[in-house]
Amino acid sequence: MSPKPFKVAKTIPPRTVVLVAVLSLLVLVAVFVAGRYSVELEASSALIAKRELQRELSALRSEHDTLLKQQAFLESARKVDQAAVQETQEALNDLQKQLDVAKSQLAFYQRIVSPEDKVKGLYIESLELIELEDAGGYEYHLTLAQLQRKQPFVKGSVDLLWVDESGKPHSFFTGSKPKQKLAAFGFRYYQLLQGALSLPADAKPVSIEVRVNPSTRGRKPVVNNWPWADVVSQ
Repeated sequence: MSPKPFKVAKTIPPRTVVLVAVLSLLVLVAVFVAGRYSVELEASSALIAKRELQRELSALRSEHDTLLKQQAFLESARKVDQAAVQETQEALNDLQKQLDVAKSQLAFYQRIVSPEDKVKGLYIESLELIELEDAGGYEYHLTLAQLQRKQPFVKGSVDLLWVDESGKPHSFFTGSKPKQKLAAFGFRYYQLLQGALSLPADAKPVSIEVRVNPSTRGRKPVVNNWPWADVVSQ
């Protein structure tokens, strides 16, 4: 039996090999170009988005700064308004006090110049004790007046006494000793007496008594009593 002859393999022509290589290269180039274009497109889109976000961020920061300034302005305006309201209220209170004082003074002078509307004679117009920083110390303001058709000169002395719970009067201290007669007066229409006095350390005054003792002939003494709380101001 004779052996079978070998088949000779067909060889690929060189031209085909070159053509395949060129086509493969072209495919790779096309893929690279497409990929690069896609990357560049995405990068461009990302850059545009970044710029848009930067613009929005800048706008938000600007709006934030504006709101902060508005808040600061409103806070400042609120404080100014509060201060203005407080100052206005204080001014109104001061004016009311001045008006009350003016009305009181007007009524006082009206009584002086129109004695026919009042009981004639010497009287106590007002009394005020102003508490001092020293414990038990006070400054007194006492106004005396007289109502007469013809106002003759009147003079005399005044005594202020503090009254305890039992109704017993006591002299105030002037300096280190109690003094019976605190002040002398002499006037035709009215007079304001002022001075300093003090209470003993254990004193518990309930009221204050004022005794006006005229030395002018024909004038009667005057005695008034006020609750302590009504005449003391701090």
